[in-house]
Amino acid sequence: MNETEQDEAADEAPPENVENKAPQLKGRRSFSRARRELNDEELGHPAVQKMMMDELDRLDGENSELRRYVDKYYEADKNCAILSEKQNKANAGEIIYGAMMTIGAAAIGFAPSGGVDGSPNYIALSFGVILVGAGIISKVVTK
Repeated sequence: MNETEQDEAADEAPPENVENKAPQLKGRRSFSRARRELNDEELGHPAVQKMMMDELDRLDGENSELRRYVDKYYEADKNCAILSEKQNKANAGEIIYGAMMTIGAAAIGFAPSGGVDGSPNYIALSFGVILVGAGIISKVVTK
């Protein structure tokens, strides 16, 4: 075997310290190898009926316990959706605030450069002040 074949064989082999076992199911080990099919005569025995009733009671209890987890899951899923929607609303408010402040500040900064005759551009100044004010108001309203 050459070096590349050894490398490929090492890549394909599972690590020695990792167990590749399926999860073990909990249950009664004494009945694990028992025959599962029962005929009418065997079903008529009181012991079989009692064992089946015990198993049915156990499974009902397990089912009701697990039902609580299902309810908790749906409650948590609903809360997650509500919080996600609130976060989306907050993000949209931050974008509006940032855009208004940026454009307003740019307009205020542009105003002193003046118009054609060199006088301050009052339209740009008023537009900038309005946008900055609207941005501040939008920030206050979204909180």
